[in-house]
Amino acid sequence: MRICIVGAGAVGCLLAARLTRSDCELSLVARGATLDAIRADGLKLIDRKGEHRYEINVTDDASSLEPQDHVIVATKAHTIAAALDVITPLLGPETAVAAAVNGIPWWYFHKLQGDYPSSHLQSVDKGGVVWNSIGPDRALGCVVYVAAAMRAPGTVYHSHGIQFILGEPDDLPSPRVTALSEALIAGGLRAPVSDDIRAAVWAKLWGNLNANPVSALTGASIGEMVGDPATRQILVDIAREGYEVATAMGVELEGDPAARVKEMDGLGEFRTSMLQDMDAGKAIELDPIVGSVAELGRIAGVATPVIDMVYALTRQRALIEEKYIPLT
Repeated sequence: MRICIVGAGAVGCLLAARLTRSDCELSLVARGATLDAIRADGLKLIDRKGEHRYEINVTDDASSLEPQDHVIVATKAHTIAAALDVITPLLGPETAVAAAVNGIPWWYFHKLQGDYPSSHLQSVDKGGVVWNSIGPDRALGCVVYVAAAMRAPGTVYHSHGIQFILGEPDDLPSPRVTALSEALIAGGLRAPVSDDIRAAVWAKLWGNLNANPVSALTGASIGEMVGDPATRQILVDIAREGYEVATAMGVELEGDPAARVKEMDGLGEFRTSMLQDMDAGKAIELDPIVGSVAELGRIAGVATPVIDMVYALTRQRALIEEKYIPLT
């Protein structure tokens, strides 16, 4: 089985390192200093057991590879359209594409029960560029629960979390999702196949929807946000609106908004991924995580005034600081 990973950031490099333990024919598409480092010294993984080095078939030319059985896209969600020139040469007639990204995925409406006016979300896939280029029939869901960071080009530090929840858009079992799950499991990862992949998407998104944009807007840690009564209430209000949108879309989230925010108590100085990206000068994943929920609210007829306000303010700050990439 041929598997190619597109995106040599922390998640992509972690997946590449782990998949060397499986019997798949593995490739990684990388560029720049990361490409040079892996070619020269191999891919380095640092975890609690020490430092490990892996020989990886790495290239910056996707067209030099044969069509793949699976492509795992490990870029940021808002950069998938920009990576299509890398992804499309890897596609054969039966290639499945799993996007290991945060937020609402570009394929969300594919095989979704119900009568919806859109096949794609403008906030995630403007004009349906990804939908039309990759094709929704190729899509597999992938919800990531790992904490990893790039220490240097070609060197990834993995602190905790090894779960990649997989699923078909129609929530039915299939040979292709089973094959990818087995490959990830052989690499020492947890890769359960969900029978409700959208519920899995929402379960993670609900935890990112409020703290991420508010932290990017304010510069506050989790502890600072939940420790301020007024800010805490905003977090609860966002969680409540997200809960209402999910419910309208047929997804049951466990717990209630106040309890969801209470889970953040004790996280102290933890800084969200969106705030870390702001600090590092990187573009933030605002649309897939926040804008998409506001758009789903409009489609479902659910008002999201607090989400809309926080989205607009965070977007304004990120635009001014050149850390927001509008979809084209």
